Amino acid sequence: MNQDQLKRDAVKGVGWAFFSSVSVRMLQIIATLTLAKLLFPADFGVFALASFVIQSFTIFRDMGFSQALIYRQGPIDRLANTVFVLNLAFSLMLSIMLFSAAGLLSRLLSTPQILWPLRAMSGALLISGLANVPLALLDKQLKFKIRAIPEVAGAFTYAAVSIVLAVIHPGAWSLIIGWIAMTVATTIAAWMVTPWRPAWEFDRGEARVIIGYGKHLMAASLLGFAFFQIDNASVGKWLGVTALGFYSMAFTVCNIPATNMAHVVNRVMFPTYSRLQDDLAEMRKVYLSTIKYISMASFPAAIGLFVLAGPIIKAFYHDKWIPAIPLFHVLAFYGLARSMGATPGAVFMSLGKPNLVRRVTTLQLTIAAALVYPVVKHFGTMGVAVLFGSAYFIGMSYSFWMVQRLLGMGVLTCLKSVRVSLLAAAIAGLAAWFPSSLENWQAVVLGGMAMGVVYGGCVHLLDPSAFKEMRVLLRGRHD
Repeated sequence: MNQDQLKRDAVKGVGWAFFSSVSVRMLQIIATLTLAKLLFPADFGVFALASFVIQSFTIFRDMGFSQALIYRQGPIDRLANTVFVLNLAFSLMLSIMLFSAAGLLSRLLSTPQILWPLRAMSGALLISGLANVPLALLDKQLKFKIRAIPEVAGAFTYAAVSIVLAVIHPGAWSLIIGWIAMTVATTIAAWMVTPWRPAWEFDRGEARVIIGYGKHLMAASLLGFAFFQIDNASVGKWLGVTALGFYSMAFTVCNIPATNMAHVVNRVMFPTYSRLQDDLAEMRKVYLSTIKYISMASFPAAIGLFVLAGPIIKAFYHDKWIPAIPLFHVLAFYGLARSMGATPGAVFMSLGKPNLVRRVTTLQLTIAAALVYPVVKHFGTMGVAVLFGSAYFIGMSYSFWMVQRLLGMGVLTCLKSVRVSLLAAAIAGLAAWFPSSLENWQAVVLGGMAMGVVYGGCVHLLDPSAFKEMRVLLRGRHD
C-alpha cells in the first residue's frame, strides 16, 4: 500500500470510527432516557457498581495482547493464534476469579444486591474475550467501516433488550441482562464480519514477546485507571457528594473532546503508525498532520467552553450548578491537554516502546497522589482541578519531548503544526466573549455562532490548504 492510500484509509478510518462512537453514544443516551422512566435510581446504582467491578477486571483481561498484534508487521497467523489462546486463558481465569470473588466483593462494597449480577456478568467477561483478536485484526487492517458493525450491533442490542425487559419486569436485572446480551451480540457480530479463524497452536517464543510488550500497557492501564479515579474519590471523601457532583459534571462536559475525538483518532493512528514503523520520515509527517487536525477541533472546543461556561450553565442548568462555573474554566484546558496528550501513546506503541506509556502514566499518578490530600484540604475542588490538570500537563510535556526525540523533530516543528489552530481559536474566543455578557441562551447561540464563523474564517485565511487537504483525502483522489 502506498503512502497516499494509507493516509486516505486513515482519514476514512477516523470518519467511520467517529460514526461508530457517535452512534453507540446516541443509542446509549436513548436507552438511558427511556430506562430512567421505567426503573428506579437504585436499579441504576446496582448496575453502575457491578459495571465498575467488571471494568476493573477487564484491565487484566487483554494484557496489551491486542496492541502487540496490531504492532507486529509481516505474517501474523502464528502470532494471532497465540494471542487468541492467551486471551482465552486469561478471560477464563478472570471469569472464574470474578465468579468466586463475587460474594466477597459484594460484602466489601456493602451492596449484597450485586452478588448474582456479578456472577452472571462474569460469564460475559469470558465471551467478550473471544472477540479481542477479530476486532484487533480489523483495527490492524484499518477496516473501521466493518469494525463499526459489531459496536453498533452491541449497543442496539443493549438498548432493545434492556427496554423490553424493563417494561415486562422492571428492575436492575433488565440492565444486567441487556449488558450481557450486548456482549454476546458484539462477539457474534465480530466473528461474522472477520474472515480470520483460529488454529489451535501456541508458540511459546511469540508468547514471551507478546507478554513482554503487553505488560507495560497493562501497567499503564492500571495506573491510568487510578489517576482518573483518585480525583473523584478524594473530592467525594473529603469534600462530600455535593462538591463531587460539581466536579464530576464539569469534568465530564469539559472532557468530551478528549473522550470522543482523541480516543477515536488514536485508535486509528496506532495501526497506521505501525505500518510506518520502518519509515520515520513518513511517520513524522503523518504525526504532525494528526496533531494539526486534532488541534483544529480541540482548541476551539476548549476556548469555547472557557468563554461560554457561564452562559451555558445559566441557560441550560439550574442555578444550583453556578458554583461549577470556575471548574469549567480550569477543566476546559485539562480536557484540551488530554486531547493533545493522547497522541504520543500511539507513536510509542507503534515503535515498540510501550514502556514509555507506562512511564508517562507513572509520572502523572505520582505527582497527583503525592499532593492530592493537602491540595483538597486547603484549596478544595478548584485545587484538585488545577493539580490533576498540571500533573497531566507535565506528563504530556514529557511524552511530547520523547516523541520529538524518537521521530527526529524539534519543538518548533510541533508548534508550527498547531499555531494556526491556536491563533484562530484565540481570536474566535474573543469574538464569542462579547455576546457572553448576555448570560442566557442567546449568549450561547450568538457566542457559538460567532466563534464558529470567526474560527472557520481565520483558519481559511491563515491556512487555506487545511480544508482543501481534508477534502482531497476524503474524496480519495487529488485535484
